[in-house]
Formats: sequence, C-alpha cells, structure tokens
Amino acid sequence: MDLSDLPRKRTEWENLAMRRVCVGLLALASLAANTTNAQEREVTSEELESYFSERPAGAELRFVNPRSTQALPWGLPSVMVDSGSFIVLLEDEPAVAEAVPADWPWMPVGSYRLRLPVDALGVNAEAGLMGLQPVVVIEGGGLRYDGRAFRGSFMVGLEDRLNRQMRQQLAVPIAFAVTADADSISPVDLQIDHTNLPYERVRVVALAPGDSIRVDIVIPALRARLEISIPVIQPELRLEASPRRIQGWGLEVATLTILYTGLMDRPRVVVLSADRVVPEPSRVTLDEAGTGEAGLRSRSLGSATVRGVSPAVPAAEVGVEFAFPFAFLIAALLGGVIGGLARGYQKRAAADPAKRRSWWFYIIVGAFLGLAAAVAAAVGINLLPTPFVADFAAFNEAVVFVIAFIGGYYGLRGRQKTPPA
Repeated sequence: MDLSDLPRKRTEWENLAMRRVCVGLLALASLAANTTNAQEREVTSEELESYFSERPAGAELRFVNPRSTQALPWGLPSVMVDSGSFIVLLEDEPAVAEAVPADWPWMPVGSYRLRLPVDALGVNAEAGLMGLQPVVVIEGGGLRYDGRAFRGSFMVGLEDRLNRQMRQQLAVPIAFAVTADADSISPVDLQIDHTNLPYERVRVVALAPGDSIRVDIVIPALRARLEISIPVIQPELRLEASPRRIQGWGLEVATLTILYTGLMDRPRVVVLSADRVVPEPSRVTLDEAGTGEAGLRSRSLGSATVRGVSPAVPAAEVGVEFAFPFAFLIAALLGGVIGGLARGYQKRAAADPAKRRSWWFYIIVGAFLGLAAAVAAAVGINLLPTPFVADFAAFNEAVVFVIAFIGGYYGLRGRQKTPPA
C-alpha cells in the first residue's frame, strides 16, 4: 500500500462512518416519532362485554397486531390497544343483507347493504375507542347488462358501531384486497382511513357470468378473509296492460307500460306490435329509468296479444281481452232515454195538443242520439251542440251517461274534435 494515500483513505472512512451514524440517528428519530405519535388505550372488560354483547354462542375474541395473532379469553380485566392492534370477533356466518338507510337517497334503486361477519374494536387518531364493522353496499342490486357486458359496482366502508353519525379518522389506514371471478374489477387494493361515509367504490365487469359473481375480500389488519356474492340481473323486457280487460268495439283504451331491467347507458327503443290491433305509438323510446307507455284501443270482441321487441333482450308479451260493452251500452241507452224523455216533456208542454208526438218517439230518438253521442265521444269526436270537456283517461259509465243524456236532450248538431280517449 502506498503510505501517501493513508490520509485520503482515513478521510473516506471517517466520512463513511459519519454517514452511517447520521442514518442511524435518523432511524432512531423516526422510531421515536412513531412511538410518540402512536395512540394507545386501555379497553376494560365492561367495554368488551358491552360492545360484543350480541356475539353468537361460542364466539372467540382475537387480539391482532402487525406481529402476531392470539386468542383473547373473555373476562380479562383489561386489554391495551394501540393504533396498530385490534380486538377482533370473526363469525363463522355468511354476510347479513340489510336495507340501505332511508337517508341515502343517492343510492340507485334496488341497492342493499351487506354487514360482513367480522367486528373489531380499535382506536382512532385521538386514542378514542371505535367499533369497526366492515360493510359492503351492492349498488342497484347487482350487475346489469348494457348491451355489451354485465356491469355493476359495490361500495366498501367501515361503519363505526359506537358512533354511526360522525366520520372519524383512523390512526392507521386499513387495507382491503378485493378479487372476483369476473373479467374486470377495479380497484383491487383499497386504503380506508376513516369510518362511516363516504365509502370506496369498486367496479365490476363480466362478459358471460352465471347467476352471481363471487367476490373475495381480504382485510390483513383484521386477519379476515370474507366472501360475498353479487347477483347478476339478466336483462328483461316486461309489458303490463292496465286494465287487462277492456270494452270492445273500440270503446275503451288500455295503457301499455313498458319496463326494462338493465343498464340504460344509451336510449333504448322498444317496437310494439299486436295480432289484431295497432298500439299507439308503435315505437317507444324508454326514459332513463327504463320505462315507457303506449295506448291500445280495442277492436271488435275477443283478445289480442301485444309483443314488445328491443335489441339484445328477449321479447315480451302481454294479452288484452276485448269484452262485450254491457256497461257502456246500458249507461248510453239509459242516459239517452232519460234525455229524450226530458226533451219530450218540454216539447209536449209547449206544443199544440194536435201536433204532440208520442212518448215512444222521444224515447227511441233519445236512445239513438244518446248512444251515437257516447260512441263518438269514446273515439274522440264531439257531436254535442256545445263544447264538451271530459277526462277521457277516466272514461267511465258516469261520463257515458252524461254524454248520452246531453245527446238525447239537445240532439246532435255540431262536430268538434275532442282529445282522444
């Protein structure tokens, strides 16, 4: 070795030693800071018994920290819990389905909550006691078909059973690892650093699923591995007719309601057809909720089958019966006859006795005029001599009677279009 290099070598060794000392001091300082910031709380046996009072028979507690997991006997005087440890009760039961709270109006229709079978006590950032209950909310009731794939989402959160109304910050975030037998799931790793709302959303896509999708949720901090099932809602098109039985010969209209269960990521058109009549309109664009309406006027007597068709979904059918219009005819004839008699009484009282017509004349003329006025009104034509306004959506026997009475009393003079029935 060249002795002239000794001073330089000694300087390098001194610098290296100094760097190592600095690194060591920084590590000690970081450890001291973490120790200073670590939150710790003594949990008494009374608090344990109170929180886990609804525990199933034979359930066991576990004390879990990043280094170990050990059984925790019931009846201990107290347990020290810090920011990285939890007292965990893991049930050997499936997740419990519950309704979404009524004060969550932002949730899609059909959403429900799953209370996972794991419960834990921990401390928050201020060393306060928290009850951590992992919760999953299935949005919209499951996966729905959008024309290309089945899509859906669920939300994951930690509900504080000791304080459900306030969000609290966790001293240490809790990680969730999520996997599913689906074609896509995102995100797969969650870090939840607070209790209660808002929850974290996970989106799922499956191209050809079965009746449900299995999802595995792993919570390493609680030493819990859980399994849930997300329903797969097959796309469906339904037709409802109200009423299913209407009066024939074009005297009544049934309302067709179209219902589609599936994702409405774009406008969906349903084409309606029937074997004996023509729905109006025959082409309906559904709204954002997947619903639409059309009308169906009767024709002659018998029945008709209405069929709805839309791309990538099975066709739907509904039957409508056209019945003999007994109620309509009775109301129309009775109204016309009474109107004719009232008209005859007025005419006979003012006419010369030699020129009086018989009562049968007014009865027969009133019946025909009343029936004609009622039938015309039923199909949307006003043959009465004065403007007539009626709610033809509620075209019932009372309305028919009044129209026929007016027709029998005043006769048929003007013609004016009225709103269609």
